[in-house]
Amino acid sequence: MRDVLVTLIVFGSLPLILRAPAVGVLMWVWISVMNPHTQGWGFAQTFPFAYVIGVATLLSLVVARGPEACPRCPAPGSCSPSSPG
Repeated sequence: MRDVLVTLIVFGSLPLILRAPAVGVLMWVWISVMNPHTQGWGFAQTFPFAYVIGVATLLSLVVARGPEACPRCPAPGSCSPSSPG
């Protein structure tokens, strides 16, 4: 039952990941660090959840519009055109 729950959470988050790449990064870190799929006894133990989330996140980065797609500056306001340098 745990593997079904993890699968539903991961595949349920795919639409959110495609809308916001940051959600994909958070999901990838959660799956990679916590490894909840290894706590089940079914098909989820060997299913590549991190790969699916990673591909969806990269796809989201490619199609995302706006400044949150690929930031050029590490902090807001640090790369303003008026700053000397």
